[in-house]
Amino acid sequence: APPVRRTPAAPKATASAAPSTEGAAGSADAPPAGPAEPKEWTILGYFNGNNDLEPFITDGLLQTETVGPNENVNMVTQLARAPQNVAHAEGERHTRIDGDWKGVRRYETRFTGEPSGKKIQSKLVEKLPDFTDMGAPNTFSDFLKWGIKAYPAKHYMVVVNNHGAGFRGVSFDDVHDSHLDPDELKQVFEHVKKETGVKPDVLLFDACEMGQTEVAYELRNSAKYMVAAEDVTGAPGMPYAHIVGHAAFESKVDARNMATHIVHTAGEDQAFRMFEDMDEAAGQLAAIDLSKMNDVRTACDTLSRALRKGGIARDRLVQIVKRTKKFHGPSRPDKDFRDLGDFAYNVLHSQHVKNDDVRNAAQGVLDAIGKAVVANQTEGEGMAKAHGLSVYLPTDGGRSPKRPRARDPFGYGELQMSKDGEWGALIAHMHPRRSTPTES
Repeated sequence: APPVRRTPAAPKATASAAPSTEGAAGSADAPPAGPAEPKEWTILGYFNGNNDLEPFITDGLLQTETVGPNENVNMVTQLARAPQNVAHAEGERHTRIDGDWKGVRRYETRFTGEPSGKKIQSKLVEKLPDFTDMGAPNTFSDFLKWGIKAYPAKHYMVVVNNHGAGFRGVSFDDVHDSHLDPDELKQVFEHVKKETGVKPDVLLFDACEMGQTEVAYELRNSAKYMVAAEDVTGAPGMPYAHIVGHAAFESKVDARNMATHIVHTAGEDQAFRMFEDMDEAAGQLAAIDLSKMNDVRTACDTLSRALRKGGIARDRLVQIVKRTKKFHGPSRPDKDFRDLGDFAYNVLHSQHVKNDDVRNAAQGVLDAIGKAVVANQTEGEGMAKAHGLSVYLPTDGGRSPKRPRARDPFGYGELQMSKDGEWGALIAHMHPRRSTPTES
């Protein structure tokens, strides 16, 4: 079976999250390689294949080439390809695409309208140095600045194609033992906006578990819409030809239309895969209006306070949490990623909840989710209770079996949602003998 798009978070290899051009691979000041006149959309693909997903990520670029010639879309991709001994287990066949080169390159997609087989047909714009680290904020920042300046457009979409692990990060580079955490992503987008004036219309995570309340709140000012999955997603990834084709050939494609189309076309792709007994891609995917995430966090805080004031017995609350829809992360903290809407629904309808403040707060969370999640597909098996946003909800105070004495083993207290809100206090409330950095 192919790998899924999640990975254990590796220790950070970079010392600072602050974006900078100093010592970065490539240059954001490179001469423009694209057209001078703005097109409707520029799609910026950050395709990090420095891991076992390399064959599928490289194939994603080939898929974009099958879109027909058009005047509406620029697509530029920074593609990293790991050495074949990193991309494949011993004894597995190599990728055999475009000579299986390794390194990092920038491409401008040539829309040929036909499959290109095993050869990349897109225009090679730049070969970056061999030491380019796709898990470094500088690398991500420089690519975005270069792409925005070189390929002007009315709308921009950023695609991060790699492994994901919820609030622990995305874009895992196994060659450099690095990744981007949510705070680093936020800083990159802040820096890019300062340098270019551009806030992306859509941020698409083709990665596991990034459809999380904590991630969306961290990135609430980074883009207009975020498209991501609560659950693990299959290695085949997004149906790129259909996504890019929508921007290329449909008229009046704005940010919301693009975000919702991605969700719907991914749902159609998943349904087809299940019918044909093919490897699954995205069993669940949602489009989130990031401007609504302050309201979601406020609603979560209200529910946290109501529950902690004695609206329900602690042991009953733990049972509600355990009945809440959880996803397929194999280890902590991922195994404690649960659907926020399903949790609120279970609280609202529990026979053990008699307190009106608790019921009203639970309904408030559902209402906030309903406004923030503008599209949600649940074609995958067991996804019917997924409302579009997961949340970290352990019943043991966030304990790590490997580090039982650690106060905050997964760094949850460093998230902006923890600093600004009261969700961590609810986590601590369910395990009263254990305090966390987020307890208030």
